[in-house]
Amino acid sequence: MKRITLRVLILALAAALCLAGCQSNQGSVSKNNPPPFTGDRTKTTLDNGGFENWLQGWEILSGEAFIPGCVIDSAQTFWGEREFLARGERFLNGYEAPENARGKLASAMFTLAGDGYISFMVGGAKTNKCYISIHTEDGREIARYTNVRAFKDPEMAENLHREYMHLPNYIGKVLYIQLNDDDNREGDFAAINADDFIVSMTEADVKALMKSTYDIGK
Repeated sequence: MKRITLRVLILALAAALCLAGCQSNQGSVSKNNPPPFTGDRTKTTLDNGGFENWLQGWEILSGEAFIPGCVIDSAQTFWGEREFLARGERFLNGYEAPENARGKLASAMFTLAGDGYISFMVGGAKTNKCYISIHTEDGREIARYTNVRAFKDPEMAENLHREYMHLPNYIGKVLYIQLNDDDNREGDFAAINADDFIVSMTEADVKALMKSTYDIGK
């Protein structure tokens, strides 16, 4: 019974990719100024996607919402003994900056490969003004994830959970990831936590990660 339940869970999650919080903006004309990275854009992986080396490989584009002090030890807890459920030794906690601060943080550029899947962990962000977006190398936003539907206080508040994006139309294209905090309120979870960005995943990679996530949560 457990094997059948797991298979059903994985298939259901795969079918629901991006439907809960991801919005496709393909064809959008809105653009940001792209980050001033000069690294190897042909790489299909993302260095320091889990903030293990602090903000190395990430660029603060604006504001003070994503200061270096936001990268903290994964062993830290909140509200007493609540665990953040981060992966690795560190993650980015947007609540370490003033909650009313705004700002944008961009990853290095990479070439999307595999089957076009991107995965990450996210928490907090009870507002559409705090979100994760994907951009082409010229700054055009092609997709975003907002955590409003997944957020639930206290069960799913500042703690992290895993999400997926599927962008098959952009396989072979140069992209970058951006964390956005456009909310200047003090309170009501107006900040975002993030960890473990993985790019260029295949469908098999996604299924394996879903199973791993399921096993850890048992």
